[in-house]
Amino acid sequence: MKERVAIDRTESSMLYRGYVSGGSRDLEELLGGFADSNDRWRRAVERAPKERDKASRSEMVDAVIQYNRRIGAGKTVLDNLQAWSGGRARIVVTGQQPGPIGGPLMTVYKIATAISVAARLESLYAVPVVPVFWMGADDVDFSVAAGDLALVRAGFARDAHGAAVPVGAIPTDAVAAIWGSVGPILDSLPGFADVDGMVQNVFAESVDHAEVTARVLMWVFGGDMIVVDGREGTVRKCARELILRYFDNEGELRDVVRSRGENLARGGLHAQIWTGPDSGVFLMEDGARKKINAAKRNHARIHFEQHIEDASPGVVLRTLVQDAVFQPVAVVLGAAEIAYRAQIADLYGQLGLHRPIAFPRLS
Repeated sequence: MKERVAIDRTESSMLYRGYVSGGSRDLEELLGGFADSNDRWRRAVERAPKERDKASRSEMVDAVIQYNRRIGAGKTVLDNLQAWSGGRARIVVTGQQPGPIGGPLMTVYKIATAISVAARLESLYAVPVVPVFWMGADDVDFSVAAGDLALVRAGFARDAHGAAVPVGAIPTDAVAAIWGSVGPILDSLPGFADVDGMVQNVFAESVDHAEVTARVLMWVFGGDMIVVDGREGTVRKCARELILRYFDNEGELRDVVRSRGENLARGGLHAQIWTGPDSGVFLMEDGARKKINAAKRNHARIHFEQHIEDASPGVVLRTLVQDAVFQPVAVVLGAAEIAYRAQIADLYGQLGLHRPIAFPRLS
């Protein structure tokens, strides 16, 4: 089930406005009703994470803690993630693909919202809540503003990113070249020397573009979050049964997504996700993501049985994996993400997963 997410901002904003205004009970049921009542939040916080494969979860937590300790996460958030693995803490998730030197401002808004929601839940319910930033690996272009707020564009060198290679694997020196172009435009801004010093240190310590992004964002937020690199194989090991079940039942699940899209359209909204003939799971092979068409399904299924870490989720499955592994109380989302969450809401019951509360990011 190859998915494509629509970018019609007007239509996705219609659904978004309907949700955040509290004017649609149907959308509240699909997305959690973030402003509905404290009872809904209390129930979500009190719901203990489901027991899953403890060995896989322990391996995953160890890997994530090791990574975050290396990139500068604080002791409290690391301890709280360990507590979560024992059922003594909760999680709030947000996510975005890695953008050069930290990425667009909406990424900062998302993380700031997740940290704020986590802190509020901690104060209300006296339970540690960990803000998690799920860093995706999609291709990316980016823009930055100069000192006079004029738009400045820059890009990676043509040979820095191969076709179908995860964007997180772009070499650090390619990201440094972008900063070499953009930095001089910003050097008259207050605090530039401190930022430039931090960025230069990050380049010296990072293995690739994804780690540059993670370290910059960790610096911005003072180590008060956990970063999960979407390429982390131990996460996919935790979601092994879900990924295989999804792959084996894609036809039925595609029909569920399509049906919900039709229902939304009948209500004057739209289908945010369109499905095509290829699978909604990719095969990682020789460092690149390969499409899985009908002729390749048997080969891919056999491979995933032995090497589930080579299953690279598309947009729908990535969302489900994130929620199955981390079982968050809430997810912080933009308008388009809230729209496609509404379309895939029925998959949660189909796959035996809890739906987290959808919380709109600051803007």
